[in-house]
Amino acid sequence: MSKFFYKDRPTHMINNRSVDYKTKKVLKLGTKVNPATVYVQTEESGEQQQALANEHDISIKIIVAEDKPENTRELDSLLTKAKTQIKVKVPARNEPCLCGSGKKYKKCCAA
Repeated sequence: MSKFFYKDRPTHMINNRSVDYKTKKVLKLGTKVNPATVYVQTEESGEQQQALANEHDISIKIIVAEDKPENTRELDSLLTKAKTQIKVKVPARNEPCLCGSGKKYKKCCAA
C-alpha cells in the first residue's frame, strides 16, 4: 500500500536500488588500478614524465603519439594539490585589539 490513500492508483514506495544508487566504487586517479594517461610525442619526453611520476609515487600510462600534441593534464592535476585556505579572524569592534595595546579594536587598528 501507499503512504497516502487517493481515489486513483496507489503510489508505491521507490526501491532505492533503481534510483540513483551508485554501486560502483570511485577509483582514485594515479593508482595501479586506475593509472593516469599521459600522451607524449617522443620517447625522451615519456621517460621524463615517468621519472617525475616515480618521484611522487604516481602510476601513469604513457602513450607515444607523434601526430597528437602532448597532453599531461592528468599528471599535472595530481602533482599540484590545492592547499587549504585559512581565514584570519578579525576581532569584533569592542574586543581587545590583536596588536596588544590594551585598547579596543575600534579605537586602535580599525580606526
